[in-house]
Amino acid sequence: MKHTVIRALTVLLLIACLIPLMTACGGDFRDDLTSTTVMDTVKAAVPAEGGYEVAGNGYINGSNWGEEYEDMLDRLTDYRILVATDTSNNINELGILRAKSTGDAKAVKSVVDDYLAATTARQKPLLEGYNPTEIPKLENAKVTVCGTYVFYTILDTDMTATAHEAFENAVKAE
Repeated sequence: MKHTVIRALTVLLLIACLIPLMTACGGDFRDDLTSTTVMDTVKAAVPAEGGYEVAGNGYINGSNWGEEYEDMLDRLTDYRILVATDTSNNINELGILRAKSTGDAKAVKSVVDDYLAATTARQKPLLEGYNPTEIPKLENAKVTVCGTYVFYTILDTDMTATAHEAFENAVKAE
């Protein structure tokens, strides 16, 4: 019994150590690109059947992003969020948030993590009733931090991998 508990705690500790490695990229990064420029590169790599539209300025608000959204906005130099044009049938969403510093990027990531958890909690019960094929997109939601850039996706598995690879390539220093 004692060995089982120790093994379980060891496994949990290893998983906790690996999570940051899976959600952050290593190396040197540019910080001179706008989020729109980076998003254009990512969007070209993951086109949507119905297309994307830019989320309006009011998209980041307290009811969707939580109480910390204003602090997050103060930490950003700019951001670009794309949502599927037909949101009634497609929940695709991509967001690039460019922070003022790497420390700010860590704080922004925390707000994005909370946003994705709240979005999953809010949308999953609705999708179960009318569009269950979209649920895996919520379960595959991913956040990556590279330098001052925070990138998140709500996409299917293949598109998630492609989008994050395109993002990392776009912001890597040459």
